[in-house]
Amino acid sequence: MMTAGGFNVTKSMRLHLGAAATRHSSSVQRTSSGLRIEKAADDSAALAVAEGLKTSSLSKQQAMRNINDALSALDAADGGLTTISDLVKRMRELAIQSASETLSNSERAYVQEEYRHTMHEINVTSTRTKWNDKDLLTPTQVDIGFIVDNTFAMDQEITELVDHMDEFRDPFTANGLNLGMGLLIANHSSDAIDDTTQLADIADGDFDGELASLSTASGLVDPWLSMTDAAGATAVAGTTEPDELSWRADSEKKVLVYIGNSVRENTFSPGLSSQSLVADALEDEDVEVHVINELGNSGDYTTITSQTGGQYWDIGDSTGSNIESVLSAMGTQIAETISADVGWDVQVSDGADGNSRMTLQLPLNGSAAGLGLDGTNVLTAKDAQAALDKLDVALDRINQGRSTIASQQNRLQFSMDTEQAALESNQSGESLIRDVDFAFETAEMMKFKIQEDSATAMLSQAHSMGQQAIRTLLG
Repeated sequence: MMTAGGFNVTKSMRLHLGAAATRHSSSVQRTSSGLRIEKAADDSAALAVAEGLKTSSLSKQQAMRNINDALSALDAADGGLTTISDLVKRMRELAIQSASETLSNSERAYVQEEYRHTMHEINVTSTRTKWNDKDLLTPTQVDIGFIVDNTFAMDQEITELVDHMDEFRDPFTANGLNLGMGLLIANHSSDAIDDTTQLADIADGDFDGELASLSTASGLVDPWLSMTDAAGATAVAGTTEPDELSWRADSEKKVLVYIGNSVRENTFSPGLSSQSLVADALEDEDVEVHVINELGNSGDYTTITSQTGGQYWDIGDSTGSNIESVLSAMGTQIAETISADVGWDVQVSDGADGNSRMTLQLPLNGSAAGLGLDGTNVLTAKDAQAALDKLDVALDRINQGRSTIASQQNRLQFSMDTEQAALESNQSGESLIRDVDFAFETAEMMKFKIQEDSATAMLSQAHSMGQQAIRTLLG
C-alpha cells in the first residue's frame, strides 16, 4: 500500500521533472536562436544595455553611408576642378602665344576665338558638375545693390566706392560665392515715380518694382566690369547704362547697401513711410540692408538694418576717404556669414550634437567669374600679358579648392575609421551581452536533458512500484 510518504515522493518527482523540462526547453531555445536574452524576463538590465548598443550600431551604419555619399560628392567636385584646371592651363598657353609680338592682330583674333570658347567651357563644366542633382561648382548667387544718395554731393564717396570695389568683392570670391553687383546714384528728391522722395513706395510691399523703376537724372546701373573700368568714376556721372537696379531671377541672397551723408533720417524712408514700414517691406522680400552714413548719424537707420539682418557702418569722417576700410570689413563679414550658411551638413556620427556633424564647404566656385577670369582676353599683347596674371591666380584658386576638397576627404575618412571602430566595439559589446555562449549552453542543455530523462525514468519506476504493490495485494 502506498503511504502518504510515497505520494509525497511522487509529487516531488513530478516537480523535478517539470523544472528539468522547463530548463531544458529554455536551453534548447537559446541554443537554436543563438541568443542568451530574447525577452526582458531573461535579464532586463542587460537587455536595456544591449538595445542601446544596437540602436547606436544601426545609427553608426547609416552615418557611415552618409560619409560615403559625401566622399562621392567630393570626388565629383574634384573631377570637375581637374577638368577646369586643364582648361585654364590651355588658356594660359593661348595667352603666352598671344603675348608674343611675333603675332599680328588678325592672328590674335583666331587665338582669342579659342580662348573665348575655352572660357565658355569652364562655365559649362562648373554648371554640369553635380552630385544627386546638387550643384558642386556653381556657387550660391549673391546680388548686392549699392544706392548712393547724392543729394548733398557725394562725388568723393562715389569715386572711393568705385575705386575700391576690389576690396569688397574679393571676400566673396574667396568664399566661393557668385557675386552680382549694381550701382545706382540718385538724388532723393528726384524720384520720377511719384514725385516724392527716394523709395517712397517700398512700404507698399513692391520693393523690386520700385527699385527696378527708379529713375533719376544721375541714375546708373553698372555691371562689375563697367564699375571697375579705368573711366569708373567718370562713367558714374554718365547715363549711358539703364537707370535701374534689380535682382537676378535666380539670386539666392539679396543685399542692399545704402550710402548717404545726410543727417536727415527720412532719406531712406521718405514721404509718409515710417522706418518700421520700410523695414517690414524689406524683410518680407528677404532683402538684407546695410547703411553707410558718412556723418555718423545713425538715427532710425538701425530699425531697418537690425530688422533685416544688416548693420549700420560709420565711415567716421565727412570726406569719404575711409570708405575703403569699411567696404573691406563689410564684404568680409557678409561673405563669411553667407558662406557659413551654404555649406553641406553631413551627419557623420550617431549623436545629436554639433560634434556629430561636419560642414562641407560646397559649392566651390568653378565659374570663370569665380576664378577671376571674366573680362580677360588675348586680343592684344598687352591684354594677353594682363590675362597671364589672372590665369595664375585662377590656377592658385583651383589648387586651393582641390586642397580644400582633399582635406575634407581626409577628415571624412578619419570619421569613417572612427565610426568603424566604434561600430565594431558596439557590436562586440552587444554580442557579449545578448548572444549565447554555445559551449556553456550546450553543456547546460545536456545536463538538463539528463535531469529530465532521469526524472522521467524515476517517476515511471515509482508508478510501476505502486502498480506492483496493488497486484500483490490483489494476488
